[in-house]
Amino acid sequence: MILITGATGFIGRHLTRRLALEGWPVRCMLRPGRGASRLAGGVSVEVVTATVDDPPALRVAMLGVDTVIHLVGTKVERGDQTFEAINYRGTVNVIEAAQEAGVRRFIHLSYLGADRSSAYPFLQSKGQADEAVRSSGLAYTILRPSIVYGPGDDFTTHLATLIKVTPFVFPVLGDGRSRLQPIHVEDLARCIEATLRDPTTVGQVIPLGGPQHLTYEEALTTIMRVIGSRRIRLHVRRPLMQRWVEITGRFFARPLMTLADLDLLAMDNITDLVSVPRHFKFEPRRFADSLDYLRGQPWRRLFWRLLRAG
Repeated sequence: MILITGATGFIGRHLTRRLALEGWPVRCMLRPGRGASRLAGGVSVEVVTATVDDPPALRVAMLGVDTVIHLVGTKVERGDQTFEAINYRGTVNVIEAAQEAGVRRFIHLSYLGADRSSAYPFLQSKGQADEAVRSSGLAYTILRPSIVYGPGDDFTTHLATLIKVTPFVFPVLGDGRSRLQPIHVEDLARCIEATLRDPTTVGQVIPLGGPQHLTYEEALTTIMRVIGSRRIRLHVRRPLMQRWVEITGRFFARPLMTLADLDLLAMDNITDLVSVPRHFKFEPRRFADSLDYLRGQPWRRLFWRLLRAG
């Protein structure tokens, strides 16, 4: 049995559907109040209710589980839901429950640039979690993707929404030259499934990215072309952009941009262009060729829906 934490998240929904359709026995861990309707439809999976900050519930969720795919993480700090509490301490709780249950395989989703010594709090918390996984004694694999995109994401979809509702001028953090290596969510799900099948990935930390290095400006240009909108780029220094993110973040349950996003856009977020082919023997899709899901979306309706949810 495979337990997926974070199964109702963007990556979790795509991964759950892929594994279930391929015949893997899947148990999805949901937060209380998150119905199974939030999972990818049309597949048969087990459902269990637990959170990463509830060790007793985690122990129940682990019963009969031999593999854990740990996807839970946050880029937004609210109240006691901090980077340390969710990304690090939550991972430690999952590890301890897995050890107690005799779990044999542990696949952990991290992030490119994760480092416990990072100056960026999000990446620091992910680096601390990675270190906990490496020292757990479990048969682990750590996957570190660059920005993940696809239908329902928080990157291209939120940027497209901002572009559509921002008249004439679009703010860009800094000079827009930081480099990204976006990987499509279906390609990431394929990598995770391949990790399940390949015992040679045990004990490895594997960086992942798409087949292109793009600057943030180039990614914006591609998104604007797909959705048919042009905006003048206004390059904004970090303090002003941070203030804007802090103010707008108060009104959204899912902010269109977070302080962690600003950190990630301030640095290169890339690895080898052949990371996926080398480790998993397939060529991931190109960014510009994989954005059809952005065409024809009701952007203003989406924006107001996000605003009302805040």
